[in-house]
Amino acid sequence: MSGNLNKQYIKNYVIRFANGKVDKVEAAKIWKVLLNYSQEEWKKLLTIGKQLIEEQIEEVMLLLELQWEEEEKAYKDESINFAKAGVNFAFAVFNEKVVYKVVQLEKQKNLTPEQKLVKILTVIFPEVQKITSQSPKVANYHKVEVSTVAKYKKLKELVSWKQSEGLKVKKDQRKEFSKIVQSLTEEEIIVLKKKIKAPIINFAKKQLTDHLSGVFKEFLGSEQITKTLLDVFDVIADEKLIKKFIDYAAKAKGKYDENPQIYKFLPPFKAIKEMGLVEEVKELIRCFTNHLNKLADKVSQYQDIPSTESERMLEKLSNDIKNEVGQNTPAPIPTDQNFDGVLSSIGEIFQAIGDSDKSELFANVDGVLSNEQSKGEWYKDPLKLGLLAASILVIGCLTGWLFFRKKNNRANYD
Repeated sequence: MSGNLNKQYIKNYVIRFANGKVDKVEAAKIWKVLLNYSQEEWKKLLTIGKQLIEEQIEEVMLLLELQWEEEEKAYKDESINFAKAGVNFAFAVFNEKVVYKVVQLEKQKNLTPEQKLVKILTVIFPEVQKITSQSPKVANYHKVEVSTVAKYKKLKELVSWKQSEGLKVKKDQRKEFSKIVQSLTEEEIIVLKKKIKAPIINFAKKQLTDHLSGVFKEFLGSEQITKTLLDVFDVIADEKLIKKFIDYAAKAKGKYDENPQIYKFLPPFKAIKEMGLVEEVKELIRCFTNHLNKLADKVSQYQDIPSTESERMLEKLSNDIKNEVGQNTPAPIPTDQNFDGVLSSIGEIFQAIGDSDKSELFANVDGVLSNEQSKGEWYKDPLKLGLLAASILVIGCLTGWLFFRKKNNRANYD
């Protein structure tokens, strides 16, 4: 079989796996083949797999482009690069070291599925922690927290709540609301992230653990997974990107307010074009793409392998699968290439969380944002510093007075 045919054969399997078109029996046979591959072979396979997925992204984008309006086509290159950055990030975390260790775990017949899942997570976490090793810091956290809480309280005053409509900014105070949001500094955004991520993760954890049991439920409630998820949230939601988005949103809002009747009924991409903000949106996508790639590079970088080596590995994998499963692999049908199954599964997860009672989450978030949780360092508090200086002065004067009094008494005695 030629290199291109081997490549298409494996590519068909990747697409069918992603869309859940491979049954359990066939999947078990393929897994049996993969159990015999070394860590070095896994590195080559993952490099090839990453390339295949990137090629598939380009093919899917070409199909989608046929359905896009002209305004949407302007973002084609940025969308492709962003999707590839997401793949790069995923492959960096689930690199050959992780995959090989997971494969070795699969060979341990004495482990239950839950125990295997827990062990897999303990393999993945160290790789994730490489991404989160440089979590953003704030020099004077308490001072920044005080200003952040003050701004949040002002924002809360400008918002109304109706059961049917949810949270809405009061019509006559929208400009003030936008002004406060736009005034948020990068350090204040860091503080906001640190304050809200704990209640959000606790909420998600609670929703997930309701559907889990045994060893995995215990592990999900451990400090390790909670801290890791918090740190990942921190680094992906980069404060510089958030600040850029706020500035862009403020600019778009300003344009909209100038001529609301022009933009009100336009589709989003058409409105962006009419506002003259296409390049700003492209820059936002590029910045987030670069951010994901930089995070991925902290963990693992995939170097291209020679075409001859790639062909050799594809041929080996194809032959091994055919010997175990059979000679024929059905090509993916057109609907398979839309990855509807994958998107549907992801949507169901968010729908399950969205349908749950959010009042507890809102109350917890409001609680942490409305109050300072840190304490200022005493030497940075002017009042405390002044009292300390006054105390030192009084003690110094009293000590001096006693010393000279004792000296004078001795002189009189002599």
